[in-house]
Amino acid sequence: MIFKHKWLKWKNYIRTFCFDFSDSLCTFTGEVPSEQIPTLVQSCNFLVSSSYRESFGVILLEAMACGKPVIAIRCGGPEEIVNQDMGILIDVGNVTALEAAMMQMISKYKSYNPETIIEYVTQKYGAETIVNRLTNLYRQALEAYG
Repeated sequence: MIFKHKWLKWKNYIRTFCFDFSDSLCTFTGEVPSEQIPTLVQSCNFLVSSSYRESFGVILLEAMACGKPVIAIRCGGPEEIVNQDMGILIDVGNVTALEAAMMQMISKYKSYNPETIIEYVTQKYGAETIVNRLTNLYRQALEAYG
């Protein structure tokens, strides 16, 4: 597991969890340059996003585009991205649920199908899909106001 905490809300709890469970299980990267994120995500087994506020969840999509399952907080954006085939969603502020989700993911991350995760992200958020959506929106706007 690789954790990147911008808001460090659960830093001490997660450190304790990781070191109690296995001191070699987690890597705490701290702040990393954007260009290093793809390599870090590709090297992990799954991604945990413990953000209390997430408008869209780009890091979740980046991890899923690499075929990685995710754990995320229901905080606005992740519930639109993550389903049971892609990972686990937990409620804001529920540390017990975060621990349970991490334990569950540690034991079953291999049961997630990386190809299924990649296909989902590509079909729903890939360049062709986004271009088609935007083209349709522009076309509708031109028809309505043009």
